[in-house]
Amino acid sequence: MKSVLLGNDPARLKIILPGIDEERFRPTVADFSDPELAMSEFDCVVPFTLIDYVHLRHRPDLCRIRCLIPRSELVEILDDKYLGNRLLIDLGFGAYVPEMLDRVTSWPIIYKKKKDSWGLNSFLCFSEDALKIFESSIKTREFFKQEYVPGSSEYATHMLSVGGRVTYHSTVKYTFDFEFYVKGKWFPAPEPEFCDSPCYRPLSAIIRRMKYTGTSCFNYKMAANGLRLFEINPRFGHSLGLDINRYLAAYADALTGPGQDPSKIAGSMSKHANAAEPKNGDRTDPRAP
Repeated sequence: MKSVLLGNDPARLKIILPGIDEERFRPTVADFSDPELAMSEFDCVVPFTLIDYVHLRHRPDLCRIRCLIPRSELVEILDDKYLGNRLLIDLGFGAYVPEMLDRVTSWPIIYKKKKDSWGLNSFLCFSEDALKIFESSIKTREFFKQEYVPGSSEYATHMLSVGGRVTYHSTVKYTFDFEFYVKGKWFPAPEPEFCDSPCYRPLSAIIRRMKYTGTSCFNYKMAANGLRLFEINPRFGHSLGLDINRYLAAYADALTGPGQDPSKIAGSMSKHANAAEPKNGDRTDPRAP
């Protein structure tokens, strides 16, 4: 049985805890900000939020903690939807990114806040008049305009990877009753259904190119011209909790699989996590091959 430390996130735990196979995993829930928490005693530590990453990086014993977290500068980029799109374009994946607009030539468009969650600050604009009204109410430098991709089906693909090598993936599909919506607070997601990813190869190629370590969640639609990728969340997505046992098994295997030394893996991951601590102005660039 593996001892698993989970971040204290009630929304995710509501899904996760009832589904954990307690014959295989012994879960403990704790606040990662607690300096007295003996994290290194657990077989694996699973962060859920970006704040969990911050608390982990500030721990002096991080090199002994068995966890998988992305490089901090990569998290910063992907947490900004505009910068995340620019990164994908720079890495050669621009064909999958809906066009970011300086000048609107067709409607509707979607106006997004660069840093946002649950679609709280993403809005559809169907006309020039609506656009002007919306822009009068916001700080435009915090937002960007983008081509809207219609369609009633939307996907979330979750991946766990180490150094760009995918060790786990799962995909859920959301089917709405209409073509135009922004999934989240204003348009609650219907019940997801598990399915095969319709675009696993390009998604895994992105992970490989970024040399991504940790958990990620891709949100996208499939259009006539293929994959239209909205964002990459550098964290544990909510619907991933529906497949928690397979995910935890892959997580534990990535840390302590055949031939692996847990202490070396933990140390390697902590160095990876702290790669963004610049010295003399030198930054690790996620665009590097």
